[in-house]
Amino acid sequence: MEKDSLGGSKYLLLIIDEASGCMKGFCLRVKSESEDYIRKYITMVQTQFCKKVKFVRHDGAREFATNSQLFYEDEGIEQQTTVPYAHQTNGTAERAIRTIVTIGRSMLHHAKLDKCFWAEAAMTAILLTVIGFYQYW
Repeated sequence: MEKDSLGGSKYLLLIIDEASGCMKGFCLRVKSESEDYIRKYITMVQTQFCKKVKFVRHDGAREFATNSQLFYEDEGIEQQTTVPYAHQTNGTAERAIRTIVTIGRSMLHHAKLDKCFWAEAAMTAILLTVIGFYQYW
């Protein structure tokens, strides 16, 4: 994001469950934190819902591929990488990110808040999107 959040976050990690459409967001200070959050999320899903994560799809960025390879192999998770610089190959995630960012920016603009509240606005946008999704499900 353009400005650090109040908590010092600079990045937003958005995880989308393709089977249910549910989203989970994490605010990151550095991109390398994404590996830990992805591992924790996978472990939580497999423990809480007794469902096996079958694959993880990402854009091939270094922060997703560095140390996670061994974890994915141990868990039997297929790692799918989309085509570099072709956002349409990961359309679901790209559209969700755009939606969350647009809702977050609209909330900040309407409330006349500084951009340092982007993380709170993004997390609220994710929550509202998930609640709205399940209302019509």
